[in-house]
Amino acid sequence: MAVFSKEKDLTDAQKDELIARIEAELKKAGIYLSNYHYKVKEKGGTKEVYEIGPDFGMKFICPDYKGLITTLEASANFRRDDRQTVSGCVMALVTDGIGYRQVGVGSSIHFQINERNCDVHVDSRGIVDGTTNFYSLSAMMRHLNADLLPSLVPSLHLSRYTNLSPFLSLSTRFDIMNLARGATGGGGGLQDKGLDALEKIGSNLRAGVQLYDNGNFRVATVMNFQNVQPELFIEKKIDGNIYLTTEIGPVADLSGVQGFVQLKGNW
Repeated sequence: MAVFSKEKDLTDAQKDELIARIEAELKKAGIYLSNYHYKVKEKGGTKEVYEIGPDFGMKFICPDYKGLITTLEASANFRRDDRQTVSGCVMALVTDGIGYRQVGVGSSIHFQINERNCDVHVDSRGIVDGTTNFYSLSAMMRHLNADLLPSLVPSLHLSRYTNLSPFLSLSTRFDIMNLARGATGGGGGLQDKGLDALEKIGSNLRAGVQLYDNGNFRVATVMNFQNVQPELFIEKKIDGNIYLTTEIGPVADLSGVQGFVQLKGNW
């Protein structure tokens, strides 16, 4: 039966399974939460473990949260959200405490740490480019659709892994790298152009709805605000953290088929 909500209903067994998956992902990244005496939070006798869209995570109490912060600061696998940049401030808006993100644009661990409450979850799309160590603007858009929108806006859950939710996208008709330099703290771009750059992004914004299957397959129909013409967005997970994305639209520079391959890691 279809359910309209943000979080999915999970059994105790499913929550224990997700905790084990989270700990396994953390160990791959060199983080052992048991070293910091962590405990999964409970509310009403129920563990605060969740699954939202393709993401899964848990809320926890960490007596040695300062030790965890020290470890994350020293790790080459994680980057703290930089509130001195435009994109860092945007990313930090939905972070309760200090945010640390795993480097790479594939599946990515995201920590939110403060003295009273901590959260760790696995995003299906990371945003920190492994080569520059800056935020990737294109990865941020993929993260917005795959991870943020399902957590902010209720989705229609057709099954545990199949969902219908809003979709936003930027067209490819402007210099992404120029804008990204300012948005990610590399100089120029948004920081220099200010409202002009934001207006340019707004004129290339597309919105619509997406149907996705736990991050493995995604299809969206979108409308470009400037040209008011429909476009089609299709994404298929090929293997591991490799995705093939295709955009089809009637606008001249979007007509035909465009594709790119997204890889996780330092590239």
